[in-house]
Amino acid sequence: MISVRFLFLLLSFCVWTSLVQAEDIISTVAGTGTAGYDGEGVATSKMLNRPAGVAVDSAGNLYIADFRNHRIRKVDSTGNMTTVTGTGTAGYDGEGIATSKMLYYPRSVAVDRAGNLYIADHSNHRIRKVDSTGNITTVAGTGTAGYDGEGIATSKMLYLPGDIAVDNFEFRGAVIVGGVLAGQIINTSQVGGYFRDVQLAAGTHLIGGQLGGEISGDAQAPALLEDLEIEAGSYLQYVTIGEGVKLAAEVILGKGVQFSHPSDDPRLGFK
Repeated sequence: MISVRFLFLLLSFCVWTSLVQAEDIISTVAGTGTAGYDGEGVATSKMLNRPAGVAVDSAGNLYIADFRNHRIRKVDSTGNMTTVTGTGTAGYDGEGIATSKMLYYPRSVAVDRAGNLYIADHSNHRIRKVDSTGNITTVAGTGTAGYDGEGIATSKMLYLPGDIAVDNFEFRGAVIVGGVLAGQIINTSQVGGYFRDVQLAAGTHLIGGQLGGEISGDAQAPALLEDLEIEAGSYLQYVTIGEGVKLAAEVILGKGVQFSHPSDDPRLGFK
């Protein structure tokens, strides 16, 4: 079996990719080697200016933080390059249609599992998000450089954010053996992953996050679920449903499902 890996290299005025197979092959996927901006089109014939970060989505599209062009560029599977956000003018002019809104030295990019694009908008002191509709918003930072504590992200300052990452994890078909799994493991943020098709050993205490698929516990000692959202179409068996569990419409309750507080009013069929 041949192992194939891609390594993206950021040079001053272009993005190279190394395809590691039987032997190393390096090629340019975007940029001409000359700094500047000359529009959209075939990526290898269009200029970049100090690309600072790259990310790849699940469809294989490559996103480039075109630092000195104040743009985020996208190279699709056909090798065509377009601007996703940024006008080429440095600054900040609010939220809205991403292609008509300014960036100020975007430093890095990341893509979550849903296809949302996150940008470290370096000199705007903000983290920006471009959603699947092409709308850009601020998710952290006020535009003023500094630090003023913790709290609501959009009301707290950042100082020249440089790197960004999202946690795109999903545990599928996992077997969880005992212990307590809490919110730090099952991420509950807007960009997080979730457990799917999980088998829970006796005594496992699952707290926080999202579950989907077929969730099975031990028939002799069901696992305890708390503060979870269980997606539509899921199937539960041999688990105990505790406090704060939200069951979406069409969740099937199979054998051995119990409620730890039967007098409570569980949230069934939430939307």
